[in-house]
Formats: sequence, structure tokens, C-alpha cells
Amino acid sequence: MRRILLALMVTFFSVGMWAQQTVTLEVKSGPLVLEKSLPENMVFLFPEFREAAIFFSNGSKADKNLNYNMINGKLLFKDRGTVFEFAFPETVDSVLVGDILLIGIKEGFGKRISSYGDIAIVSRKYTDCTDFRKMGAFGVASGTTSSTSYSSIGGNSGTKELTVPGEYDFELKEVFLILHEGKEYVFSIKNMKKLIPERKNDIDRISKGMKPKVWDEENIRVFMDELS
Repeated sequence: MRRILLALMVTFFSVGMWAQQTVTLEVKSGPLVLEKSLPENMVFLFPEFREAAIFFSNGSKADKNLNYNMINGKLLFKDRGTVFEFAFPETVDSVLVGDILLIGIKEGFGKRISSYGDIAIVSRKYTDCTDFRKMGAFGVASGTTSSTSYSSIGGNSGTKELTVPGEYDFELKEVFLILHEGKEYVFSIKNMKKLIPERKNDIDRISKGMKPKVWDEENIRVFMDELS
């Protein structure tokens, strides 16, 4: 028996609104495939497969019907109605989907939202297992165990399966990264000043003028536009 419990949490800020979505999956027996159990907006970056141009590290290019799996960080493409996973994603440099540019990062791909010189700011969206509670006596989940990795999840590289009885909490997350000379940094004013020391005063002035409660995509775009 498998049961899915959905919980939506919306948090409001004075500078705007962002929604944090969490889902609890309960497994009592038998494997549960995440891609088939979680809401589609927690699995795929796009609501449908879209025409995309894939640019490879060797300079070649290919056009595919593409989507992105936010659970395992894999690029997917559809051919004649069948979905395939890119066998060698490390050979992909970037992907252009309409006006959205996906850039290869250490853990999957991130959407470029701005740039400054040789610095790129990207948004990485991913679905993470944030908590796991083992199934106790009488089929009741008991105890709380931190499970920020997929240590309790089996399956091949193409799909993720829940195999251990219990309750799993999943959360759709977004982190903003600074890409510079092959390295990744979490977006912060401190890191921006470290990477662009000659603009330290401007960075302080702009950030203090904005005073955002949270650095979301909109605020980062405004900040980077002002910096440029």
C-alpha cells in the first residue's frame, strides 16, 4: 500500500512572495518511483518537453525536444514519443530553451539569470529529500532521521525509488550560484565583493539601497542590472 500526502506552504515577504512546496510520500511496501509519485512541477523544470538547442563542449550542436529532471539533475530528450536520458551530460556545455539558457554546473544544470564580465549568476532548482521517518510498529512512522541525501533510495540512474518503508519529506528548493573561472560560489554580497574587489563600494551601495529580505531571482536581476 502506498499513500501520498501533499502539503503546500506559502511564505510571504514585504518585498514579494515566494512559494515553498513540500510533499510527504509514505511507503508501506514495494518500491515507489519518485518521478511517478511527486507532482510534475517537482520533477520537471518545464511543464512540457520543449524545442532546445544543445551545445556540446567540442563545439558541436544538436536540436532536441528537451526537459530537465530536478530529482537527479539529468537532461532528458524525447524522440518519437520515447523519453531518453543523456548518456554523457558532462559533454554538454549549455542548452538554449527559447530565451532560457541552461549552463552545466557541478550538480546538473542551472538557469543563467545574469552576468557581469566573466561572472555568471545561475539558479539551480532541485527536489531534495529533507527528512525520513522509519516505519515502526503497527505501520506507524516513528522517529525523525535527517535524510538530506538519497541514502535510503534505490533505483538506477534514470529513476529514483523509495524502497525502505517509512515517510519521506521532499522539498522543491532553489539556490543561486556565482560561476567564475570554473568554480562555484553561493550567491552573497560577501562573495560578490570577493570576486569583484574593484566594485566593492558599488556593491555595498546597491545592496544597502535595496535591502531585500531574501535574494530571489527578481532581486538578483535588479542588483546585477544596477551593477552593470
